Amino acid sequence: MIIRQIRPSDHEALKQLHAKTPQKYEIPDFDGKNFILGLVAVDEQDRPRVLLCFRRTAEAYVVVDHEFDVPAFRLLALSELVEAAKPVMGCLGYEDAFGTIGPDVPRSYIRRLVRMGCQVLDWTFVRMWKE
Repeated sequence: MIIRQIRPSDHEALKQLHAKTPQKYEIPDFDGKNFILGLVAVDEQDRPRVLLCFRRTAEAYVVVDHEFDVPAFRLLALSELVEAAKPVMGCLGYEDAFGTIGPDVPRSYIRRLVRMGCQVLDWTFVRMWKE
């Protein structure tokens, strides 16, 4: 097995490999501004067989004082914070942000986040490593 960085000549093969997987997420734009690193494991014919790629994204943290006003007002505050952050984060080169919701968060709050424009992804997050 050979591990190397992806090459422009790999892009089409990687898109085809991605299309065959059962997971239907967007593959990063290999030439895009948020693409950081792509590594492939290739076979003896130098065909990509496994891809690990990284793109720039932000992880958002939300801390709320639950004694502050009513839930609808707290959600409005969060919505306005998100809208204020978007242009700043865009200028820093980010096009999205993710937040992790714990199992203790009520489903009703998650529904409100969706109405606010958030998207709930049906994925399990794993930490690849931590230094």
